[in-house]
Amino acid sequence: KTPFLLPLDSQCTLSEPSRSVVQWRGSGDELIDTDYAAGFPPSDTVWCGPAVVAYAWTQAAADAAADQYLRFICDRERDFDPLLWSADDGVREALRLAQTARRPIIIADTQDNPGAGGSADTTGILAALLRAGAQGVMAGYFCDPAAAQAAHAAGEGRAIDIALGGRHGPPGVVPLADRFEVLRCVDGPFRMTGSVAGKVTADLGPMALLDCRGVRIAVTSRRVQAFDPAPFERLGVDPAAQRILVLKSSCHFRADFEPLADAVLSVLSPGAYDPDPAHYPYRRLRAGVRLRPGGPQTGA
Repeated sequence: KTPFLLPLDSQCTLSEPSRSVVQWRGSGDELIDTDYAAGFPPSDTVWCGPAVVAYAWTQAAADAAADQYLRFICDRERDFDPLLWSADDGVREALRLAQTARRPIIIADTQDNPGAGGSADTTGILAALLRAGAQGVMAGYFCDPAAAQAAHAAGEGRAIDIALGGRHGPPGVVPLADRFEVLRCVDGPFRMTGSVAGKVTADLGPMALLDCRGVRIAVTSRRVQAFDPAPFERLGVDPAAQRILVLKSSCHFRADFEPLADAVLSVLSPGAYDPDPAHYPYRRLRAGVRLRPGGPQTGA
């Protein structure tokens, strides 16, 4: 086990430094293979955190390979500490980068990740985008059955005055009350197309594409993490053609969306998932573990 926990935002094995970790290979005739697991930090278990394992024909070869693999990871500990932007700073940086980018700039709304308990209806980044007067933004997937129903009732091409999302907390999250133009309404099952959930049939209930002062929002009636482009495509949106993409995800979005982008910014805005394990009230975690790369150590 590593002596530190790994935040979800640093765990994607398609990006550095985790990519180099899973590509590492030991050497020696007695070594069969090595493996690695990043662990899930919002899990209060004794053995929470990253682990390496080695398979070999002898115990000595397995021990040596595991020790070497562990040193390779520990030497890169600081590289696993993710850069997380505040909402307003992240939006400003995305707008700056978008001025010269040829492909989308991605804002990962990491604290509202449904895969880690997020409600998919927090409004902090939407509010920051509107404060900045951002244009050419596509955000998803935003779960608000009432908003989707209102859009379907009004019909495409109509405007609706609603309070969008913000109904599930945490403190500081409030609905976004504004006027929204209904661009498209769809309903019924469709097929996921990406590498994470490809070929799975999904039904997110009534869906709507809304526009609020230049910020477009893909609204669903059921929660789903932004790990697949198909819900956007179902609403007639090409993710690759966007200026800025806001995705409610921490890590899984990278497989299909990061290859489309010029840059990715992980942004903090109040949501149910806290990306910093040092804030977690661990009770079972073994003693002597740094709660994030280079961070404080548990005494439990």
